[in-house]
Amino acid sequence: MPTLYGIPIPAGAQQVEVRPVFGRGQRRLMYRGPVERDGVFITEDVIADHVASDEAFWQYVQAQVNAKALPAPQAGVWMFRLSVCFQDQHGAPATLDPDSGLTSRVTAEAYEFYRGASKSDESGAVNTLATALSQSQATQSQAAANMAQVMANAARDIATATMREAMAPLIEAQKLIAENARRAEERADGVTVDLYRQLSQRPKESSGSGLGLIRDLLGVAREAKTFLN
Repeated sequence: MPTLYGIPIPAGAQQVEVRPVFGRGQRRLMYRGPVERDGVFITEDVIADHVASDEAFWQYVQAQVNAKALPAPQAGVWMFRLSVCFQDQHGAPATLDPDSGLTSRVTAEAYEFYRGASKSDESGAVNTLATALSQSQATQSQAAANMAQVMANAARDIATATMREAMAPLIEAQKLIAENARRAEERADGVTVDLYRQLSQRPKESSGSGLGLIRDLLGVAREAKTFLN
Protein backbone atom coordinates (compact mmCIF):
# COMPACT_ATOMS: atom_id res chain seq x y z
CA MET A 1 0.00 0.00 0.00
CA PRO A 2 1.39 3.43 -0.93
CA THR A 3 2.17 5.80 1.92
CA LEU A 4 2.68 9.53 2.40
CA TYR A 5 4.77 10.70 5.35
CA GLY A 6 4.62 7.13 6.62
CA ILE A 7 0.81 7.08 6.61
CA PRO A 8 -0.96 4.53 4.38
CA ILE A 9 -3.07 6.17 1.68
CA PRO A 10 -6.61 4.80 2.13
CA ALA A 11 -8.46 3.31 -0.80
CA GLY A 12 -10.70 5.79 -2.57
CA ALA A 13 -8.72 8.83 -1.36
CA GLN A 14 -8.68 11.61 -3.97
CA GLN A 15 -7.23 14.61 -2.12
CA VAL A 16 -4.75 15.13 0.70
CA GLU A 17 -4.35 18.03 3.10
CA VAL A 18 -1.11 18.65 4.99
CA ARG A 19 -0.74 21.08 7.89
CA PRO A 20 2.30 21.89 10.07
CA VAL A 21 1.98 21.15 13.76
CA PHE A 22 3.21 24.06 15.91
CA GLY A 23 1.76 26.77 18.10
CA ARG A 24 -1.81 26.88 19.28
CA GLY A 25 -5.16 27.22 17.59
CA GLN A 26 -6.10 26.27 14.04
CA ARG A 27 -3.31 24.67 12.05
CA ARG A 28 -2.74 26.51 8.81
CA LEU A 29 -3.00 24.54 5.58
CA MET A 30 0.35 24.16 3.85
CA TYR A 31 -0.70 21.85 1.01
CA ARG A 32 -3.90 20.57 -0.63
CA GLY A 33 -3.79 18.56 -3.83
CA PRO A 34 -4.63 15.31 -5.60
CA VAL A 35 -3.28 12.06 -4.24
CA GLU A 36 -2.40 10.91 -7.74
CA ARG A 37 -1.09 12.70 -10.81
CA ASP A 38 -1.08 10.83 -14.11
CA GLY A 39 -1.45 7.54 -12.26
CA VAL A 40 1.51 8.26 -9.97
CA PHE A 41 1.02 8.81 -6.24
CA ILE A 42 2.25 12.13 -4.94
CA THR A 43 5.53 12.16 -2.98
CA GLU A 44 6.95 14.14 -0.10
CA ASP A 45 9.39 15.91 -2.47
CA VAL A 46 6.57 17.22 -4.65
CA ILE A 47 4.84 18.68 -1.61
CA ALA A 48 8.11 20.19 -0.33
CA ASP A 49 8.71 21.91 -3.69
CA HIS A 50 5.18 23.30 -3.66
CA VAL A 51 5.55 24.61 -0.11
CA ALA A 52 8.92 26.23 -0.92
CA SER A 53 7.26 28.65 -3.36
CA ASP A 54 4.20 29.45 -1.21
CA GLU A 55 4.92 33.04 -0.11
CA ALA A 56 1.72 33.36 1.91
CA PHE A 57 2.62 30.29 3.98
CA TRP A 58 6.09 31.61 4.74
CA GLN A 59 4.71 34.98 5.76
CA TYR A 60 2.52 33.11 8.23
CA VAL A 61 5.54 31.17 9.49
CA GLN A 62 7.55 34.37 9.92
CA ALA A 63 4.72 35.89 11.91
CA GLN A 64 4.84 32.87 14.21
CA VAL A 65 8.60 33.37 14.66
CA ASN A 66 8.09 37.06 15.46
CA ALA A 67 5.46 36.08 18.02
CA LYS A 68 7.91 33.64 19.65
CA ALA A 69 5.52 30.78 18.88
CA LEU A 70 8.06 29.13 16.63
CA PRO A 71 11.88 29.05 16.86
CA ALA A 72 13.96 30.31 13.96
CA PRO A 73 15.33 27.61 11.65
CA GLN A 74 18.85 26.24 11.64
CA ALA A 75 20.72 27.02 8.41
CA GLY A 76 17.47 27.88 6.65
CA VAL A 77 15.96 24.40 7.15
CA TRP A 78 12.58 24.17 8.88
CA MET A 79 11.52 21.00 10.68
CA PHE A 80 7.77 20.42 11.01
CA ARG A 81 5.71 17.57 12.32
CA LEU A 82 2.69 17.23 10.08
CA SER A 83 -1.02 16.60 10.36
CA VAL A 84 -2.19 14.61 7.32
CA CYS A 85 -5.82 14.17 6.22
CA PHE A 86 -7.05 12.34 3.12
CA GLN A 87 -10.40 13.11 1.46
CA ASP A 88 -12.65 11.13 -0.82
CA GLN A 89 -14.16 12.28 -4.10
CA HIS A 90 -16.85 14.21 -2.24
CA GLY A 91 -14.35 16.11 -0.11
CA ALA A 92 -15.23 14.16 3.02
CA PRO A 93 -12.35 13.07 5.27
CA ALA A 94 -11.31 9.47 4.65
CA THR A 95 -11.09 7.15 7.62
CA LEU A 96 -7.52 6.17 8.51
CA ASP A 97 -8.34 3.79 11.37
CA PRO A 98 -11.66 1.91 11.18
CA ASP A 99 -11.43 0.98 14.85
CA SER A 100 -11.01 4.54 16.14
CA GLY A 101 -12.57 6.36 13.21
CA LEU A 102 -9.61 8.76 12.93
CA THR A 103 -9.62 10.89 9.79
CA SER A 104 -6.25 12.61 10.34
CA ARG A 105 -2.95 11.60 11.80
CA VAL A 106 0.08 13.50 13.12
CA THR A 107 3.48 12.23 12.02
CA ALA A 108 5.80 10.82 14.67
CA GLU A 109 8.83 12.60 13.20
CA ALA A 110 9.48 16.05 11.79
CA TYR A 111 10.10 16.60 8.09
CA GLU A 112 12.36 19.12 6.41
CA PHE A 113 11.05 22.11 4.51
CA TYR A 114 12.79 25.13 3.04
CA ARG A 115 11.77 28.53 1.76
CA GLY A 116 12.49 29.24 -1.88
CA ALA A 117 13.43 32.65 -3.30
CA SER A 118 10.37 34.87 -3.38
CA LYS A 119 9.54 37.30 -6.16
CA SER A 120 10.45 40.18 -3.88
CA ASP A 121 13.81 38.54 -3.15
CA GLU A 122 14.44 38.05 -6.86
CA SER A 123 13.38 41.62 -7.57
CA GLY A 124 15.68 42.84 -4.81
CA ALA A 125 18.54 40.79 -6.24
CA VAL A 126 17.90 42.23 -9.71
CA ASN A 127 17.81 45.76 -8.28
CA THR A 128 20.99 45.13 -6.32
CA LEU A 129 22.71 43.80 -9.43
CA ALA A 130 21.48 46.76 -11.50
CA THR A 131 22.74 49.18 -8.85
CA ALA A 132 26.11 47.42 -8.72
CA LEU A 133 26.41 47.55 -12.52
CA SER A 134 25.46 51.23 -12.54
CA GLN A 135 28.05 52.00 -9.86
CA SER A 136 30.64 49.97 -11.75
CA GLN A 137 29.93 51.89 -14.96
CA ALA A 138 30.11 55.20 -13.10
CA THR A 139 33.43 54.16 -11.55
CA GLN A 140 34.80 53.14 -14.93
CA SER A 141 33.64 56.42 -16.48
CA GLN A 142 35.27 58.40 -13.69
CA ALA A 143 38.46 56.36 -14.05
CA ALA A 144 38.49 57.03 -17.79
CA ALA A 145 37.99 60.75 -17.18
CA ASN A 146 40.79 60.78 -14.60
CA MET A 147 43.08 58.92 -16.99
CA ALA A 148 42.30 61.40 -19.78
CA GLN A 149 43.13 64.29 -17.44
CA VAL A 150 46.38 62.61 -16.38
CA MET A 151 47.34 62.04 -20.03
CA ALA A 152 46.52 65.66 -20.90
CA ASN A 153 48.64 66.92 -18.00
CA ALA A 154 51.48 64.61 -18.98
CA ALA A 155 51.31 65.77 -22.61
CA ARG A 156 51.37 69.42 -21.49
CA ASP A 157 54.33 68.79 -19.19
CA ILE A 158 56.19 66.93 -21.94
CA ALA A 159 55.49 69.72 -24.42
CA THR A 160 56.68 72.33 -21.92
CA ALA A 161 59.84 70.36 -21.17
CA THR A 162 60.48 69.79 -24.88
CA MET A 163 60.02 73.49 -25.66
CA ARG A 164 62.27 74.43 -22.76
CA GLU A 165 64.92 72.01 -24.00
CA ALA A 166 64.62 73.26 -27.58
CA MET A 167 64.88 76.93 -26.52
CA ALA A 168 67.84 76.34 -24.21
CA PRO A 169 70.53 76.80 -26.98
CA LEU A 170 68.83 79.96 -28.24
CA ILE A 171 68.63 81.42 -24.74
CA GLU A 172 72.28 80.54 -24.14
CA ALA A 173 73.27 82.15 -27.46
CA GLN A 174 71.31 85.27 -26.55
CA LYS A 175 73.17 85.45 -23.24
CA LEU A 176 76.52 85.10 -25.02
CA ILE A 177 75.62 87.82 -27.53
CA ALA A 178 74.57 90.13 -24.73
CA GLU A 179 77.78 89.37 -22.81
CA ASN A 180 79.95 90.03 -25.89
CA ALA A 181 78.11 93.28 -26.53
CA ARG A 182 78.67 94.33 -22.95
CA ARG A 183 82.38 93.54 -23.15
CA ALA A 184 82.71 95.35 -26.49
CA GLU A 185 81.02 98.40 -24.99
CA GLU A 186 83.38 98.28 -22.01
CA ARG A 187 86.39 98.06 -24.37
CA ALA A 188 85.08 100.96 -26.47
CA ASP A 189 84.62 103.06 -23.36
CA GLY A 190 88.17 102.19 -22.31
CA VAL A 191 89.58 103.23 -25.70
CA THR A 192 87.73 106.54 -25.53
CA VAL A 193 89.08 107.27 -22.08
CA ASP A 194 92.60 106.32 -23.15
CA LEU A 195 92.30 108.47 -26.28
CA TYR A 196 91.38 111.52 -24.24
CA ARG A 197 94.12 110.72 -21.79
CA GLN A 198 96.77 110.48 -24.51
CA LEU A 199 95.58 113.62 -26.21
CA SER A 200 95.64 115.49 -22.94
CA GLN A 201 99.23 114.33 -22.33
CA ARG A 202 100.61 115.55 -25.71
CA PRO A 203 103.53 118.02 -25.40
CA LYS A 204 102.37 121.59 -25.72
CA GLU A 205 104.97 122.35 -28.35
CA SER A 206 103.29 120.02 -30.76
CA SER A 207 99.91 121.61 -30.30
CA GLY A 208 100.56 124.12 -33.00
CA SER A 209 101.65 121.51 -35.53
CA GLY A 210 98.86 119.87 -37.56
CA LEU A 211 101.14 117.03 -38.59
CA GLY A 212 101.97 116.26 -34.99
CA LEU A 213 98.30 116.11 -34.08
CA ILE A 214 97.57 113.77 -36.95
CA ARG A 215 100.50 111.60 -35.96
CA ASP A 216 99.30 111.37 -32.41
CA LEU A 217 95.75 110.50 -33.52
CA LEU A 218 97.02 107.74 -35.81
CA GLY A 219 99.03 106.29 -32.95
CA VAL A 220 96.10 106.31 -30.66
CA ALA A 221 93.93 104.68 -33.39
CA ARG A 222 96.43 101.89 -33.81
CA GLU A 223 96.45 101.26 -30.08
CA ALA A 224 92.64 101.28 -30.01
CA LYS A 225 92.46 98.77 -32.86
CA THR A 226 94.92 96.51 -31.05
CA PHE A 227 92.95 96.80 -27.82
CA LEU A 228 89.63 96.07 -29.41
CA ASN A 229 90.91 93.02 -31.22
